Amino acid sequence: MRTSSGQPLILFNATIHTMDAKVPRAEAIAIQGDRILDVGTTDDIRFNYGGGSAEIDLAGRTILPGLIDAHTHLEGTSVHLAYFADCHVPPHADIADTLHALALHARNNPDAEWVIGQGSFMLAEKLKERRYPTLAEMDEAVPDRPALIRAGAHISIVNTVALRKLGIDRDFLPPSGGHIVRDANGEATSVLIEMYWHIHLPPFSPQQTKDAIAGTAQLLSSYGITSLQDQLPSPHGLRAYQQLLAEGRMPLRLSFTVHCPNLLTVKQFLKIGFESGFGNDRLKFGAVKFFVDGGITGAAGAFHEDYTHQPGNRGHLKVERDELFEMVRLIDDAGCQISTHVVGDRALDMLLDAYEAIPNPTGRRHRLEHAGHLCMNAVRIERIKTLGLIPVVTMPFLSSFGDFLPEYLGERAKGAFALRRLLDAGLIVPGSSDSLGAQPESLNPWFGMWCSVARETFGALVLAPEEAVSTFEALHTYTVAGAYADFEETRTGSLAPGKHADLVVCERDPLLLSPAELKAVRPLATMLGGKAVSGSLRN
Repeated sequence: MRTSSGQPLILFNATIHTMDAKVPRAEAIAIQGDRILDVGTTDDIRFNYGGGSAEIDLAGRTILPGLIDAHTHLEGTSVHLAYFADCHVPPHADIADTLHALALHARNNPDAEWVIGQGSFMLAEKLKERRYPTLAEMDEAVPDRPALIRAGAHISIVNTVALRKLGIDRDFLPPSGGHIVRDANGEATSVLIEMYWHIHLPPFSPQQTKDAIAGTAQLLSSYGITSLQDQLPSPHGLRAYQQLLAEGRMPLRLSFTVHCPNLLTVKQFLKIGFESGFGNDRLKFGAVKFFVDGGITGAAGAFHEDYTHQPGNRGHLKVERDELFEMVRLIDDAGCQISTHVVGDRALDMLLDAYEAIPNPTGRRHRLEHAGHLCMNAVRIERIKTLGLIPVVTMPFLSSFGDFLPEYLGERAKGAFALRRLLDAGLIVPGSSDSLGAQPESLNPWFGMWCSVARETFGALVLAPEEAVSTFEALHTYTVAGAYADFEETRTGSLAPGKHADLVVCERDPLLLSPAELKAVRPLATMLGGKAVSGSLRN
């Protein structure tokens, strides 16, 4: 059997986990152009489609669908890792080492307007001193220019020159949701919470942005990722994506969100007339995104009760109830998927109320970014299920800050990252990295799967082991569930006739590996649309 466009590519003598419930296992796959022609036994596929030279014996290796990261920041991760000082823990262990890296970066970049370091989530808790650098320490490291260390997206540590440049003094009023940590005299300290996006750092040049993205995209491809649901790219980033695609240097399918933080920006964006899915199978508009509250790392997620370690602090809402309800209604009416950052139980309950106030939210598959991490109970899980919402759980965060949740939330930390309960309730839960540079290891989906299975924290504790899932279930989050979250289930996420030929070839079967071995998986090859974009299929 032949097709009009020439000889199919046959991959045979393999263990194939299709992730397709109709035909879960196969031995061979036939690819025609950029699509899957058929899957089946080696004998059947070779008899029906073989006979030519376009056949590769995989000698027992394993084929999986291309992996999908359902929430990441490709542009932000790329430029942060490429151009910021490495202030992560590890490799650094204390404030002196961390600031030495920042100072060295300043000396090596004498023309940089800002000196910026990329730190880790929970940086203060992970440093030996168990605190952030002070203003005096930041000033000593970088005395002559504004300097900043990002401890994730929600906390910035700055020097005195930066405070002056930003106009932050005793009388400064931060924007909604932002917070300036002050000392007993009311003077600003080095710590800014939920302020990073308001600082307006000098942008990288288009070429710098493009080069950084190209490198990270290739790294992701080497891990087996073929599709990304990208969060909040800038105009530079979107332009770079288009140019890299045109040049044949983008080995990923990309779906992106547009940030509309308030009702005014929602109304302005909706005038354009986009609906979710606008674009093509390589680059498309996915969802409108906004933040309901802040992040747990800055104690800014909005809870009903105080943070255990900060009496009087219940976090911060970034949008008030009436405005939230109107934003949800308008975006849903416009035919757009909604992607909401929601961390605390107070923010989540208010958001669920907003979805219950619109007639039929289930058809849009609205997304709850980070719901499922904290304070899940049977009532909230049932509400999420009834409303047809998608909880996007970032399991690498369990490693990042699982050790510190009891300190922050007390008894509310029990049952954190409730992946087992969400799956048992029948919810579709996609896997994600939410990488923005603070946790480089999260870019690796095999690390994310390991977190789902082993549930081991940064400090080597096992957090809520009753919420662990199987390797197959973890793989499902990065394949089938990821495709569903982006309305791509008829094209990606599993290996079946007619779907994109996006697949991963591994030396060993990941479903048979121990958790420790799962974390160390590195695919032999990744294919996107029938073409190898990383590694090689040949022996």
